[in-house]
Amino acid sequence: MALSLSKQCDLLDMPACGGSQKYADDVIAQAAVQYSVSVLTNDAGLRQKLIKNGVPVVSMRQMNRLDFVG
Repeated sequence: MALSLSKQCDLLDMPACGGSQKYADDVIAQAAVQYSVSVLTNDAGLRQKLIKNGVPVVSMRQMNRLDFVG
């Protein structure tokens, strides 16, 4: 299900981090806030970070179900 959904999504072109290393979670959270988009993830740490920043989170539940979190 996730693979079929991903084929319907647009890729965001994120600018380089200016030489500084950032964690992928930080880049995802920054992009979600910047573009006002929801994020589909099952990663607990990323989910908490996104919810803390007011980003709508969708999580996969079982094999064929999506739920909004937070």
